[in-house]
Amino acid sequence: MFADPAAVRVVASSDLRLVIVDSARATPAREALHRAFAASLGQAMGEAVGGKVSVQMKCLSANEAAFGLTNGGCHVVLSIGKTLPRPLVLSGMSRLAATLGADKSRQEAFLIFSNEDPGLQKLLTTSFASAITDARFLDALDGGFDNAPDPTKAQKLASTGP
Repeated sequence: MFADPAAVRVVASSDLRLVIVDSARATPAREALHRAFAASLGQAMGEAVGGKVSVQMKCLSANEAAFGLTNGGCHVVLSIGKTLPRPLVLSGMSRLAATLGADKSRQEAFLIFSNEDPGLQKLLTTSFASAITDARFLDALDGGFDNAPDPTKAQKLASTGP
């Protein structure tokens, strides 16, 4: 028959499940870019709702991301590349776009999410511009400070003279 009402427990979460599809080769700098976007999006959404929003992020292929988005495995997909991958051209989804970089390094960032939740749709629409223009994300996009030497560690310097 039916489960005992006392045995049923509903748990809500403010976590947002973000999948990133990136056409660039996986490097520590790209991972830093992905983490920076997740942090920036969480902060922008948190400011919009007046509370903490935790963003759980993972990188997947376009096919896996499309499957997750259509089956509830994730809430939102960020695609970074020259164009939107074909598997992510889905009906019933909203797409926000931003241009990153210029000239040869120019890329597009697409934020894709379902139209089924008007509250989440509104929240993501208002938060995307803040997240994509956040200083952490832009620093990571430019290569950030990840490649700079750590001032707390001894560095070996090349000597050019006596």
